[in-house]
Amino acid sequence: TQLLQQLRHYQIPAIVNAKNAIKILEKESTIILDASAGKVYKKTSASSSKKAKLDLQLLSAINDSSEVNTSGGYHCDGVGLLRSEHFFIKTGKHPQQIIKSGPNEFIDKVVKDLTNLYHQLYAINKTAPIITYRSLNLDSNQLGKLQSGKTYEHLEVNPFLGFRGALRSIAKPSLLQLELEILNKANSKLDNNINLMLPFVRTSFELKQVWDLVENNSKAHVYQPPVWLQLTTPENLINFVDYLLSLIHISE
Repeated sequence: TQLLQQLRHYQIPAIVNAKNAIKILEKESTIILDASAGKVYKKTSASSSKKAKLDLQLLSAINDSSEVNTSGGYHCDGVGLLRSEHFFIKTGKHPQQIIKSGPNEFIDKVVKDLTNLYHQLYAINKTAPIITYRSLNLDSNQLGKLQSGKTYEHLEVNPFLGFRGALRSIAKPSLLQLELEILNKANSKLDNNINLMLPFVRTSFELKQVWDLVENNSKAHVYQPPVWLQLTTPENLINFVDYLLSLIHISE
């Protein structure tokens, strides 16, 4: 009983009191252990002869390259979520203030950080890494706390569901254009393009508008970032087909 309690506590798969298991199972046979159901399955010779290739990629979620270390890098294939918010918060300025006062220094700084991250991961794994940059996803209250934030933001009762994500990119395209300029410059220096993740897209119509902004603001098709969609709301899944259709270009 004590052993069983320890196994459950540490969530170690195990089946106890299987008195006839040794009689039924052959030596060195391959089995499937379903501890949650209390069942053991023996793989047939047909299934064991056809080993399915499972291609998994382990991607990390980070704020910047300082969170990547050698030991961790050996166990991941890249960055599945690079939070762009960290770049903006470190300046202490509202993004619109950065754009107004001259964004070149900020652009060069982020481009340098992205390329350093890419080469850091490349040096660890000896292969071109996956890096997915998520577009700015701060809400109005968070942005309002930055320098000049009160000038550019309005108080929202429920900022989490308010003016953020794709809606902000469409209404304030200069912000997305700033981020696309960063990715254009970074991708021009790298062998494998950095992806762009779109956060908080609430309708397929919003996705289509943001997609058009991405296409129209990419300096060259070869540097255009592959676009990923972050599934944030149930609507994204319920109307998933509409999202796919919104990106299909039909010509007559």
